[in-house]
Amino acid sequence: MSHVKLIAIKLAVTFAWLFVILGLWFGVGIGNIIMFTLILGALAYAGDMLIFRRLNQRYNHTVATLGDFALALVVVYALLDLFAPVVSIVAASFFSAVGLSVFEAYYHFYMQRTLKRAEYEEKGSVRSSINNLRTEASEELDPVEKQDRPK
Repeated sequence: MSHVKLIAIKLAVTFAWLFVILGLWFGVGIGNIIMFTLILGALAYAGDMLIFRRLNQRYNHTVATLGDFALALVVVYALLDLFAPVVSIVAASFFSAVGLSVFEAYYHFYMQRTLKRAEYEEKGSVRSSINNLRTEASEELDPVEKQDRPK
């Protein structure tokens, strides 16, 4: 369920940003924007999952954000070149990529927190830790009597 929520958030924000930049500024049709959103959202989410599973936690936010910038720049440029007659394809793809990268920088922190919480709940670590408790039954190896203690 957490993946569905994460994908829905990514698609909604991607659509909103592409609609503002491509639709309102550059006059791209709504059908093309929906298609761009679905393609870019699917590729970006798959890339995020690969990066977060493979890289060290210290660098994965930066690498994922830079990767999303490059992906958005290339994909939007290619799709605009193929499907939408825009006067300045470079400017449209650059502004789209910058806005999406700003969103992605915050999205990666939310994504990591959500996935860790889902993994924690899935493992049922509360139940497993209760089953791992043991009682200790032994005598002290070197008991100190009350009268032997220094005062």
